[in-house]
Amino acid sequence: IPDEPLRVALSTAAIRSVEVTVLVPKKTDRSIVDAASRSYYEELLESGVRIFEFPQGLLHMKTVIVDRKWATTGSANLDPRSFFLNFEVNVNLYHPPTVEALEAIFQSLLTQALAVPLQEVRNRPFLTKLKENSARLLSPVL
Repeated sequence: IPDEPLRVALSTAAIRSVEVTVLVPKKTDRSIVDAASRSYYEELLESGVRIFEFPQGLLHMKTVIVDRKWATTGSANLDPRSFFLNFEVNVNLYHPPTVEALEAIFQSLLTQALAVPLQEVRNRPFLTKLKENSARLLSPVL
């Protein structure tokens, strides 16, 4: 579930015409987390962030790749809970061969994922929006 600083960073980059692609699992082991996460899709998509959902099970690749030159990967979900409560860690990489390998894995997974269209998010049923926005209220503790 992206917190506000992460959402602002992703949206701001996309507004500046930086290609921002987010790959998430279509379904996790906690449906409330899925709902809360999806409640943020519309604002991210409107800013130009591309969101893809991976349908083949839980996706555990927690990686950020920047300009195909720098990456961070590890156990952290890039949210405050991972960093400050669970004390998860990542490794930062500035090693082109390793970053290229991570990029190849990401691109391979992306070919198996489905793009989330903005219009589809806007047109979701009222009860779905209610569920997602209710779950969103719990985002800080999920």
